[in-house]
Amino acid sequence: MGLTDRELLLTFFKNMVSYSPADSLDEGIGTRYERLVMNEWFQRLMHLYPINRILEFPCDGITGLLGINSLIFLREGRKVYLANPCVEVLQLNRQIWEKLGYSQPSIVLTSEHQPLPFPDDTFDLVWNFCMMERYKNPQKLISEMGRVSRNLVLVMTQNWWNIGTHPHRLYHFYKKRAWDHGYKRYMTMKGIKEVAEGVDLKIVECGGLDIPPILDTWDLPVRGVLQSLLKLLGKQWQWKATEKEEKSRLIGLFYRLENNLPNWFKLCQAHHLYILARKH
Repeated sequence: MGLTDRELLLTFFKNMVSYSPADSLDEGIGTRYERLVMNEWFQRLMHLYPINRILEFPCDGITGLLGINSLIFLREGRKVYLANPCVEVLQLNRQIWEKLGYSQPSIVLTSEHQPLPFPDDTFDLVWNFCMMERYKNPQKLISEMGRVSRNLVLVMTQNWWNIGTHPHRLYHFYKKRAWDHGYKRYMTMKGIKEVAEGVDLKIVECGGLDIPPILDTWDLPVRGVLQSLLKLLGKQWQWKATEKEEKSRLIGLFYRLENNLPNWFKLCQAHHLYILARKH
């Protein structure tokens, strides 16, 4: 008998805790690039909309540093809340934010089911990253996110069509691991839009983000393999999160390339799809 959605979700979170490099803060080039691209996107979002209170639910960081996708908001003086049904994730969140030298966000342990312990219209932005597709009925999740938002709801998902998907499926097959990344339907732009429109949210923007010229490794922890290979060549692999974020030349090159890609290509090969919606 296979695992239930709840068991898959909690197992996934616990795996992420084991992968997250909390001691070294070395998040790897792919995840670092992904986060810096998202930071630029969030900066633009804060310029366009009044965003002062943010909830990330369920919060995540995939194989990077858990919980710091919302760090950009705290750096800009906003109030950040992180909510997650896995206590180990929240404990690691605290540890990582402290090591980076930032005041902790408000951290809330919640059920993987709704409702959230907040009144209606509490936040300016409620968002999550690669979480919606893990729910068999994501309408309930998005509806609850909309309830506690007074304005914006944002979801970012894995993109089923990017070229890293099927190699990773083969990895799961080879390792005899249950597929814990969610449902194909909700990793497509059509599926994401259907969910948002079904809970009466008005979509104001959609697209693709994170398109470096490397495969999306999904949750595959390749950092140790790359470190070992480069060590044989006398090189060092380190993409360490720091208090002052700066793009390396390589990441800057990837970023300039991504900004000049046509939208049709982004939707096909971006590692992540997103929709930004507003309450009616």
